[in-house]
Amino acid sequence: MKSKSGVFFEVKVRYDKTMENVLNKSVTKSVTEQYVVEAFTFTDAERVITDKMISEIGGEFSVVAEKIANFKEIFSSENVSDIVKWYKVKIQSIEMSDDGREKKINETYLVSAGSVEAARKVASEIEYAICDHEIVSIVETPFLDVFYMEEEE
Repeated sequence: MKSKSGVFFEVKVRYDKTMENVLNKSVTKSVTEQYVVEAFTFTDAERVITDKMISEIGGEFSVVAEKIANFKEIFSSENVSDIVKWYKVKIQSIEMSDDGREKKINETYLVSAGSVEAARKVASEIEYAICDHEIVSIVETPFLDVFYMEEEE
C-alpha cells in the first residue's frame, strides 16, 4: 500500500462515448465521468486532466466541474489490478484542547480497494497510527481514476 499526500481536485469530464447496446449496435451517449487530480491550482488540475483525456479519449470533451477535494491523502495499492473502486474513509480522532476539553477531529482519506471490507482493512491500518480514533464512515465514490502530477526531473 502506498500513500500520497497533497492537494487534490475532484474533476468532472463530459464527452460522447460510443457503446454497444444489447442488440450489438453502436450507440453514442453523452457521459460525465469523475476523476481525482493532484494539482496546486484549478488551472493545473485542468491541464493535467486535459492531457490525460486527450491521450485516453482522443475526441472532444469538456471539463464541466472542478472542486478542491476534502481529503489530503490517498492510499492506493501498488498493484494496479487491485484497484477496483475508490472509497472515502472518514476517521474521527479525539484531541484535548488547551482548556482541557475533548475536541473531535474528522479526517477523510481516499482509499483504493476491491470492496468495502478491503477498504475497512486499509482504514484499520490508517487508524492504527492515530490515538483515540474510530472509523466513522466508508463510502464508495464515483471516481474512475486518480491522476498525479508528473514529478519534475
